[in-house]
Amino acid sequence: MNNVALKYSGTKLNNLVFDINAIQQKIFNNLNISKPFINNTVESGISLNGKKYSHLLYKHIEYDVTFSADTLDSSGVSFIENWRSSLFKYLSVEIDGSFTNYFEVIIEGGRLPLTFLENLEYLPEISFTISKKEKE
Repeated sequence: MNNVALKYSGTKLNNLVFDINAIQQKIFNNLNISKPFINNTVESGISLNGKKYSHLLYKHIEYDVTFSADTLDSSGVSFIENWRSSLFKYLSVEIDGSFTNYFEVIIEGGRLPLTFLENLEYLPEISFTISKKEKE
């Protein structure tokens, strides 16, 4: 369980240093976030002479994030909806008591992946995958 700060903006941030008092930011405590994992994109196939090939095109770091019912309230759900629909999304993770600099992230489109534990409306849960925008 980690503390994570989500920040959004209508314009690209020039300063990526974490600011605890930043506007359009919310810190979620005890968030279930996976360790970063690398997602590779590979082009593979067979050439005209019959040789097989596999080329690494790029790789990105991704995180699986779950906002559970004990970290979410109605304002948290509303903030995540605004964060998901903003032009620029940023994330900062607390490591050993201090937050990292913000880094820009992207997420898959579509509807908000909101579910309710045991079908109870007051126990919301949101899970999705966040990718670092910059390739590794």
